[in-house]
Amino acid sequence: MFRLVTTVCVVLVIAGALWLFWLQPSGNEDAMDTLLPPELADEPDVLIQGAFIRQFELTGDLKYTLRAAEIRHFDRDTLTNLSKPELVLFDPVEPPWNVSAIRGQITEGEHSGLAQEKVELTDDVVLLQRQADEGFIEIHTPGLTIYPDSQYAESSLDVMIDTNVGRTKAVGLTGDLATGVIKLGSNAKQRVHTIVLPQTLSGRHSS
Repeated sequence: MFRLVTTVCVVLVIAGALWLFWLQPSGNEDAMDTLLPPELADEPDVLIQGAFIRQFELTGDLKYTLRAAEIRHFDRDTLTNLSKPELVLFDPVEPPWNVSAIRGQITEGEHSGLAQEKVELTDDVVLLQRQADEGFIEIHTPGLTIYPDSQYAESSLDVMIDTNVGRTKAVGLTGDLATGVIKLGSNAKQRVHTIVLPQTLSGRHSS
């Protein structure tokens, strides 16, 4: 694994090239495929270990950061695989959202009519935001899709949401992470179910 202090410039240069791969379609994919020997056909075009990438707004504000134990980019499929990704989404006003998973995948997507990167996270996905007043919201789900540019998240799978107030279980969610508005889903077998912590109830009663 790279040491961040000594390799951040190299990683950022490689990451910049990687972003160009995503944004620019290749017109000579077939020619490249014919040049590669069969044993290299399934190998990534770009491999980064111990990656740390920063993305900034046009204003210069930090937009998000991405850490991963390993990044494998496949130019032919416009696909990037992530191992143990850790994504942090920043907002000028609200506290950041921290997202982690065992695996992830970045592809081209579309949200709100705009073409943008889509990050699909799988296996032990945790979405966490901590408030300044010691409040927090922590979401667990087997799979989650995030559009970092729009700060939008969605899932059709089971979700469990823990807060300083209680725990909620549901099936699926859509969330505007910039505003903190999260909508929960349900089905015939699983309704939205919330358990309020006893100390919360006692606190309300005493007031």
